[in-house]
Amino acid sequence: MNESLAIDVFFDNKLGGFKIIQKWTHQFMKHCMNWTFKVNIIIVSKLPLDWQEQGRYMAYHVTYLTKTYDIPPSLVVNNDQIGIHLVPTIGKRTWENNGSKHVHVLGIEDKRQVIVIISSFVTWVLLPLQIIFTSTTPWTLPPNNNQRKMCVTNGWELNYSDNHWSNLEMTIQYVENVMVFYHKAQIELLEL
Repeated sequence: MNESLAIDVFFDNKLGGFKIIQKWTHQFMKHCMNWTFKVNIIIVSKLPLDWQEQGRYMAYHVTYLTKTYDIPPSLVVNNDQIGIHLVPTIGKRTWENNGSKHVHVLGIEDKRQVIVIISSFVTWVLLPLQIIFTSTTPWTLPPNNNQRKMCVTNGWELNYSDNHWSNLEMTIQYVENVMVFYHKAQIELLEL
């Protein structure tokens, strides 16, 4: 590798420091370290064979119900939950020796998560989130600082359960405190 190229890349006189260029990094890893960029393979659940048909059926069903019962779009809600890893991994790729059969990525097996409940309406309105932490005590919740107060002020529900999953009590709490509040506001706005 050209030594002057390495010096030019690392020392930037304009910025008074150094910078690393991605192309140079890739060349260094490939030629000097004998590494190659490998894909981390994660086994994911598979979609059912008729997933597109199921999606169309649901869309038709929602359309039929909203037209039949004259439901305004601002009252049609979609609700889902997703697990968010507390220790995020850098991505699907990492550097490893050429010819390696197994690629180890730090944190990829870490299962610590919070569950985030997301609700949105057809009118592109996103409701406040419900976040469920893993614990049997409230000590696992974020500290009572300005960021937490801002979340609570904006209607976020911060809860905990022993397995970080939503349960019936939390679902009822979210529906009553967040979804019903928005629903009532929309009914007043639409004068229904």
